[in-house]
Amino acid sequence: DTTDPAGRTALLQKAQKFIADEYVNGYIFQLAKTGVANAKINGLWENSPTQANDMTGVSWSD
Repeated sequence: DTTDPAGRTALLQKAQKFIADEYVNGYIFQLAKTGVANAKINGLWENSPTQANDMTGVSWSD
């Protein structure tokens, strides 16, 4: 019963543990990425869950 404070706390703790154990990198938003890139570049993210530029999957095509 979620109207019971102790029951609600137990449910929230269970949910938090599940998320921490199973979805460590579960992002809750997508940061819009505005920019221009050469059409021959493959693997650039359209949007980013972080402000870092992950270039590990980027490559050139002919």
